Amino acid sequence: PAPVLPLIMPAPGMIRMKNEPRIRWHRVVLRLAAAVVALLAAILVWLGMFGIPDWLTREALRRADLGDISMEVGKVKIHPLKGAVFHKLRLYRKKVVGPPFLEAGELAVGLDPFGLACGRCAVTRVSLKKATFRSNTISPPPGPVPVMPLPPPSGAAARFRIPVDLQDCVLDGVPISDMTCAVGIGNGAL
Repeated sequence: PAPVLPLIMPAPGMIRMKNEPRIRWHRVVLRLAAAVVALLAAILVWLGMFGIPDWLTREALRRADLGDISMEVGKVKIHPLKGAVFHKLRLYRKKVVGPPFLEAGELAVGLDPFGLACGRCAVTRVSLKKATFRSNTISPPPGPVPVMPLPPPSGAAARFRIPVDLQDCVLDGVPISDMTCAVGIGNGAL
């Protein structure tokens, strides 16, 4: 008779059978990436529908250095096409008593997130709706009046050109139903 050899079984998990499922790391990474993209999309939808929370808006305005301008905002929303949309915006000159020099029902600022990194202007478009601009409530800052630099020579292009849309606005008592213009900014001059 043939000798009987003891059957030695390896510990569980030491040998993998051919049809035993393996962890496919690329699938795990792909699912995690899809979850992150879905979470970011949900956050953008939330910010577009309900806006940035009021406490965060107040804190951002408190920390923002706007020079001699003070800003009040009702609600800030992020729109995928318009950019940052400020509702019920009021701009005041600090240390000047009176109505705001700019009241807007809606101010939309189109933003280019990679603009500054690429040497372009981060603002791509400005749109004002139902705005009232009062230049008589703006007093010049104390001290010497700043001198505006000369415009660039003819033929020289402005460094940045920002389209500005005005709808149902009043500029110093002059009503404007619909107007589109471009503001060119180059070497510190408007």
